[in-house]
Amino acid sequence: MNATLQLIEHLELTESFACFRPVAEVSLEEAIELVDEAIRYCRDNNINGLMVDARKLTGFPSPSVTDRFWFASKWAETSNGKVVLAMIQRPEMVMPDKIGVTFAMNRGLLVDVFLDDADAVRWLRATCR
Repeated sequence: MNATLQLIEHLELTESFACFRPVAEVSLEEAIELVDEAIRYCRDNNINGLMVDARKLTGFPSPSVTDRFWFASKWAETSNGKVVLAMIQRPEMVMPDKIGVTFAMNRGLLVDVFLDDADAVRWLRATCR
């Protein structure tokens, strides 16, 4: 799996943020790398908002708390405080307490997770003003 090719194929720019909608059966590590590449692209191109629709990334179980800490830290570091992230995910992938969001926010990444596009877009537009 080539993260750059996935990025080019599934990234769309709107007037106020980027949308990344990857479709692939991947490992958790590959999924994390895809999202990290999208965050890096936005950071490097001065795009301050990113919506990632990860509902069609399959091939791995719901991440453990340790996994969530790892990718939240990684994405926060990559963002460097310059990219706001709205993540759309399948319900079985979201922990009720959104611990991954807490981990990321504690490391400087402004992020939230949603179950549908409308809520994610609304939050991202309000947050990226």
